[in-house]
Amino acid sequence: DSMKIHFPRWEELPEIELYMDQVIALMEKYLGVFYDEENKTITPSIINNYVKLGLVPPPVKKRYSKIHLAYQLYYTFVGFVKFKKNNIIQYESN
Repeated sequence: DSMKIHFPRWEELPEIELYMDQVIALMEKYLGVFYDEENKTITPSIINNYVKLGLVPPPVKKRYSKIHLAYQLYYTFVGFVKFKKNNIIQYESN
């Protein structure tokens, strides 16, 4: 049973700026196959950390634009893949 992922194209991202809770809801929708209620993969802390690390530009007046969403989607996906890969490697080595 293969997992299908649809990353939205640039044109599919909302034109309006979003607040943090809206960003999280949208990210959960786009990355739902990775979302786990117990081990939340998308949280305000994670989003803020990407900004603090300089991976994502800071929001403007607490609002996030398409460019923010694109970066957040990318880094959240890459982070999840690395996390899963490390857990699989660690599990197999035990």
